[in-house]
Amino acid sequence: MNIENLKADEGIVSKKLFDIFQRFSDREFIFAEPGGNYGDYLIYKGAYKLAKSANLKFTALKFSEFHKRTYSDETIIYIHGSGGFVPWWFDSGIEVIKKISQEFKGFLILGPTTFSDDIDFLKPALYDCMGNSHFKKLFIFAREQKSYSILEKCLPCPAEVICDHDTALNLVMSDLSTGAKPSGRYDLYAMRYDKERPTGQFYNYFFWLDPIDASSSFAEWVDFHAHAKKIITNRAHSAILGNILGIPTVMLPNNYHKNRSIWENSLNDRGVQWSEQIDCSFLNRVIEANPALRRVFTSYKYRKILKFRLKYFRI
Repeated sequence: MNIENLKADEGIVSKKLFDIFQRFSDREFIFAEPGGNYGDYLIYKGAYKLAKSANLKFTALKFSEFHKRTYSDETIIYIHGSGGFVPWWFDSGIEVIKKISQEFKGFLILGPTTFSDDIDFLKPALYDCMGNSHFKKLFIFAREQKSYSILEKCLPCPAEVICDHDTALNLVMSDLSTGAKPSGRYDLYAMRYDKERPTGQFYNYFFWLDPIDASSSFAEWVDFHAHAKKIITNRAHSAILGNILGIPTVMLPNNYHKNRSIWENSLNDRGVQWSEQIDCSFLNRVIEANPALRRVFTSYKYRKILKFRLKYFRI
């Protein structure tokens, strides 16, 4: 990932994380990238901009490379934030934190993250991955107030818990360096259709596209959003990207508190609208109610046609 082109002079909103970076700017930082989708790349880019603004000396590593190294107790390890502390995405990123907890005795910072409000899941999960830690100092950043409140009930070890904004929100349009400029050609229904989609959430099947699935690169992901005149989305980072690009954006719920909490903490004041549902035509409701039709309109072939139409005809 090219981090040299990120500007350090505008857009900084993660002020509390910035203060932590400045406090330890004389130390070596390792930034560990958990992997994920293009929305996660936006998180990384925003964190690197923040690090550059704080004049950090840092190395960015993917988890596959991060595993191969050892680190002194004076190193500060920063793990990028995410929405991974939920039962359906509880994966390798958490295993890395568990391994660090067992082996590392330095400073660990977990970047702005959303935590499940399922206490029966979260409490043992946090204990398993950091309950036996011996860090010199542990900072855990929640990216909204609800996660901050949840952590106060669940932490298995000493930590400084801080609420701050998702690091993607430190970016401005010129930081994206993809060449995409807003053009206002179509309404983009950027809708996830995975485990985070709420049951019964209506779709506009004639226009919906999940840019994560449809894109072959970060630049193409940004491009799908940049050419929209309006973005309607249940993906948090499609809403954040739309806001960065200055495109009118409507944010919808996902299946737990994440979207609503991020909107309340960070996006409401930036002009992103909230809606519990989208208006759907009669035909969309027919498709939603019919499993056979729904399979057609969510199939790879249909999504490929829709992607072609949006990408090349911009309609």
